[in-house]
Amino acid sequence: MAIKLGAYFPLREVGLDFTRVPWYLKATEDAGFNHVRFGVHDIGAGVDNRPNWEGIYDSNMPWHEPFVLFGWMSNFTEKLEFATGTLTLPQRQTALVAKQAAQVDHFMNGRFRLGVAVGWNSVEFEALGMDFANRGDRIEEQIEVLRLLWTRPLVDFTGKYHTLKNVGINPLPLQRPIPIWIGGGPGSPRPVGTTAPPSSDRVMRRIARLADGWLVGPAFEPDEQGHQIIQQLQKYILDVGRQVTDVGIEGSIILHKAPTAAHWKDLAIRWKGLGCTHLAFNTIKAGLKTFEEHVAKLREFRDAVGHIL
Repeated sequence: MAIKLGAYFPLREVGLDFTRVPWYLKATEDAGFNHVRFGVHDIGAGVDNRPNWEGIYDSNMPWHEPFVLFGWMSNFTEKLEFATGTLTLPQRQTALVAKQAAQVDHFMNGRFRLGVAVGWNSVEFEALGMDFANRGDRIEEQIEVLRLLWTRPLVDFTGKYHTLKNVGINPLPLQRPIPIWIGGGPGSPRPVGTTAPPSSDRVMRRIARLADGWLVGPAFEPDEQGHQIIQQLQKYILDVGRQVTDVGIEGSIILHKAPTAAHWKDLAIRWKGLGCTHLAFNTIKAGLKTFEEHVAKLREFRDAVGHIL
């Protein structure tokens, strides 16, 4: 099966300019890309009273609310899949996420993929009234509740963090359930205010048990160490009674780290060798200023690696 090509939506370069978004989506679709991946954050930390802020973004970085954005953008594409990459699920209400995702899935005619992660930014959790400390346990229960709400007209569920008494969302999504991909693992940002790295092993075991796929972090390399990590994930998948093919893998090639077609071809071959099912091209932070420049690079990338994948 051919690897599905994706593109990172260039939010940091285009900011709040929506006038060319319809053109970008159609051009990306016409260039042969399968999906567009969108970064998600809800709240930005002000740095005026946090002089030692270590987060990878702050309140100066604009972010768009994904479900609202997807609902609008669904008008401009017929084939592209939209994927969050990633939504910090434990800082949001589970039933509301289920409802919003189901609505987007209808708008997209079943072309929506929900990428989730536990998150690293305690400031966001505090602002949204959620507990940062229990996010790992909570996301696992959330995934169970999401799938129940997406597949049953009425749900009864009592867990550690959720109580649902004969309730349901209507309409259910077209995809039953909507695919849930988990981000994180090796190379993910460490939580703000801590010195310890995130627990990669726990994330990998969570992916093996619960996920439809793994959204590989940008620091992951398709090298020998990467091969060993994939092998460990596959072992965890088999250990819980699933098939390796049950869990997709989305790798990424980052333009500002790999600027030439020769780099792209080499990385594409290595990602294919690791068994990835999706490969996203990240044109962010490469000095591109317009949607047209981003699409031009997407076309170059497709022409360079399309025959390999």
